[in-house]
Amino acid sequence: MAGPRGTYGDGRRGRMFLRWCCILLGGFLRSNPGAGAMLVKVDVDSLPWIWTPIMRGVGLAPDAVVRVKLQTVVPCPNAFVVLFTDRQWPAVAPILFKPDPRLNKRYLPCAWRGSLEKAIEVEHHIQASDVEGYWLGIVQVTPGALQGLTGEVRFVNPGDNDLPVQE
Repeated sequence: MAGPRGTYGDGRRGRMFLRWCCILLGGFLRSNPGAGAMLVKVDVDSLPWIWTPIMRGVGLAPDAVVRVKLQTVVPCPNAFVVLFTDRQWPAVAPILFKPDPRLNKRYLPCAWRGSLEKAIEVEHHIQASDVEGYWLGIVQVTPGALQGLTGEVRFVNPGDNDLPVQE
């Protein structure tokens, strides 16, 4: 998760960010995804950042499926589940790590996104010509606005094959 100095915040905010990443990664490691799939269970009270990764750099083949089933305790119209490709990530990462009140008026290029204004239950099929890495996470315009996020996200390559470019 190394990056330019300040990418994940300095001091207390940086430690909090890393702690949340460990919590989310811990939930992933405790799950039993089955052959050729990854399952990430999500159960958090609130998210204190604009961007919170659920999974980073997951290698998916063309026609892989990302299944998202998430809900919040309170509707959160300014929070989104977002899927970025490795190619899109360098352009959007600087925006996601700097508080900017104009974020709700900006369109971030992404492979898919869904609003957490209501529960999400969707299957997104990867439409690509080759294997690529994908980043999935939560973007919220007002950090901390999202409350009681629960559910799961599953990544499945065609034929339940292993994820080839996974780190």
